[in-house]
Amino acid sequence: MKIKVGGMTFTAIPSWPAGLDYPIQILSENAASYRPEESVSLQKCDTPDKLASRMLETGVWNSVQDDTDGLESRLSLASRLIERPEAFFETPSEMILGPEAASIEKRWSFRSTAEKDFVMRTVHHYVSQILGAKGVAPTVMSISDELFTNALFNAPFGDLDSTLDRTTLVVLNPEMAAEIIVGNTQDRILIGCIDVFGTLNCENLLERIYKGFSGGIGQALNMETGGAGIGILRMVDLSSDIYVVVEKDKRTLVACSFMLKRSSRKTRETGKNFYFQSFQIIEGSSAKIRVERRGTKVFLRLSGNPGDDFPYAELDINDSDEVVLDLRALDGGGPRKIHGFLELLKNSPSIRKIELEYVPGHWLTENLNLWPEGALSRVKSLVAKFHCTSCKVAKDFIFNRDEKLKNSPAPACPACKGILKPDEKIQKFMETGI
Repeated sequence: MKIKVGGMTFTAIPSWPAGLDYPIQILSENAASYRPEESVSLQKCDTPDKLASRMLETGVWNSVQDDTDGLESRLSLASRLIERPEAFFETPSEMILGPEAASIEKRWSFRSTAEKDFVMRTVHHYVSQILGAKGVAPTVMSISDELFTNALFNAPFGDLDSTLDRTTLVVLNPEMAAEIIVGNTQDRILIGCIDVFGTLNCENLLERIYKGFSGGIGQALNMETGGAGIGILRMVDLSSDIYVVVEKDKRTLVACSFMLKRSSRKTRETGKNFYFQSFQIIEGSSAKIRVERRGTKVFLRLSGNPGDDFPYAELDINDSDEVVLDLRALDGGGPRKIHGFLELLKNSPSIRKIELEYVPGHWLTENLNLWPEGALSRVKSLVAKFHCTSCKVAKDFIFNRDEKLKNSPAPACPACKGILKPDEKIQKFMETGI
């Protein structure tokens, strides 16, 4: 199965993922080399706890209901979030509801608890004027209240469990003001909030949704005393579509939408669609890297001018944020672009230390000035071409930096048993590291 929506073509991945005890269909932009951050999972009216659990296990954070009615529009929304997540902060109503919602989107800025009554009254007055919104107005106001409160009491801390007492007077600096957003079309309404902290951890949020709903939402709502955790559970319970977009350490969008002229009971019984994205942009003079993280996996994509072939990498990262970058795993790009990739990567707060494995030897002898400062000292191993001093045959050898070349016997030529030696510059690097 292939479905083309927007600028992406999703292809079904057969019998994936193996070992899971529940049915799941993954649609991926690149079925040949599966990338979870570019994929969408199709569900069959599953409960929020099951959706959250599968999203955590597979790393696929766009999860939509698999039915013919509206499937293409949901996949189109997911493709926009995968391709252009930053656009969801600029024009959220247009990106989520479509072009017809762009001109009627309303935003209310706030930065203190003293503004709450005014903002809530203004939002209520606006929503009450939307045709068909009378039945959902109480739900919209309940969610607006939660979003307003969380933006002031939780977002600055970046932890669902770290919150000020709700009676505290909070005043943020003007540049830290948040926004409540309302958008609508003829049949749907969107309510959301943008803060400028970018501290929400999507995986922690999914864990909270899983635990809250697996124990029964009613019990969770009754047991919790307040805070962002209970707020998000209430929002998920009351809406049909959940959107969470985080640009790390910069801004966060939390929003939800539901059908107009549909009862709260019907909405609760309808399958949920989750659209989550967390990313970081590292920009250089002529290119940029988008960094996405799923558990211990880090996905890196370098982009620049349209049509250029740039590197893509999937890394395993340990708890100390140190990674070993296997240059064989980089998809696309030559030495010059790899150098630029590393130049940008060294500025990533997500990664403290990088070691390079299987560096092609000729890269160390060409365009040395392109390597970022200190990059050569991080080469863990390289693939160097050795030439026989007798018959001139060439053979690739993997050289590990920890080995002492001068204390090791020269490798023998497989053809004539003569002595194999590397290029002079490679020899110097092997002996001195520079």
